[in-house]
Amino acid sequence: MASIFRNKTWKEELSIAIVVYLMYLGIVGAVGPLEILVWPFMFFVTAAFGMDEFSKYTPPNFKQGQRGSS
Repeated sequence: MASIFRNKTWKEELSIAIVVYLMYLGIVGAVGPLEILVWPFMFFVTAAFGMDEFSKYTPPNFKQGQRGSS
């Protein structure tokens, strides 16, 4: 079971927690911190999910600098 968590980066779980925290700030009405935190937090959230999707669509034998089939 320890090997399952060794390679996990927890990016997606942290991203979900950040979105929940931003929603909480919006519900409570704390507009000041929300105006400051929304851009960096949302950048991290979109980057985390974007990198995950990119890794799913990248072929496993992809090497740096290799383009096309030659």
